[in-house]
Amino acid sequence: MDQVQTPEGIASVSGKVLGGFAGGIAGTQVKAKIKAGKQAKVESGKEVAEVETTIKDNVKKTEGGGKTVDVKLSKKKYPESAQHIEEAIKDGQPDTLTIDRGGASSRRKASLKGVDTVPGLDRDEYPPAMSLEGGTGASVKLINPSDNRGSGSSISSQLRKYPNGTKYRIIITEDD
Repeated sequence: MDQVQTPEGIASVSGKVLGGFAGGIAGTQVKAKIKAGKQAKVESGKEVAEVETTIKDNVKKTEGGGKTVDVKLSKKKYPESAQHIEEAIKDGQPDTLTIDRGGASSRRKASLKGVDTVPGLDRDEYPPAMSLEGGTGASVKLINPSDNRGSGSSISSQLRKYPNGTKYRIIITEDD
C-alpha cells in the first residue's frame, strides 16, 4: 500500500487515513492513486475530496528541493522561546520546517485549541503556524509575551524574502 507523508502524519492512499489532516478528518476512508509520486486522486465522497486537496497541496509544498535556510535565534534575547524550541525538538517535533504562510491562521487556531490563555503570558507554538508542519499536534508553551513576539518577529523578518515551500531550521545561538 502506497503512503503520502503529510505534516500531521502519514495518509495511506488506499484504506484509512492513519494521521490527521488540517481538516481534522483522521480515520476517514480514502481510496486514492498516486500519479508520478506527486498527486493523489481521490475517487469517492465529498469528505474524501477534501483529503484529495490536502494531499495534493502538501505534496506540492514539500517537494521544494533546494537548500535549507538557517534562521538564527538568540538565546540571550529570547530565552523562553529558545528553550521551548529546543524542548519541542527534543520531544519529537521536526527541526526542519517548510514556509507556508497561507495556512498560518488555521494552523494557529488548531494548535492553540484547548490551551487556556493565562493573563500576562502568550501561548508560544512550535512548529510556528507559518510552517506547514505547524497546527494540530504542535507543542504549545506559555511564555513571556515580549519574548514570544520578539522571537516571532525575528524569525519572520529573516524569512521574509523566501517564498512558500522554502525549507528552514531555527538555529539557537548564544549571541545577542
